Amino acid sequence: SLDGGPEPAYEKIVTGYSIYHHENPFLCDYGGVLPKFDVAYETWGELNENKDNAILIQTGLSG
Repeated sequence: SLDGGPEPAYEKIVTGYSIYHHENPFLCDYGGVLPKFDVAYETWGELNENKDNAILIQTGLSG
């Protein structure tokens, strides 16, 4: 807005999501098995050379 100054830089970020498809059975710690599943995720920025600048934020789970 004109009274508040320039808009924050994060307002210009273009986001979208990708989907990871896991096709093989996934064995859970307590004996359950997920035959296959999809995980939607977003990435912002890039990994550095050491690949240690990633943050995983797990939001509410839905089924």
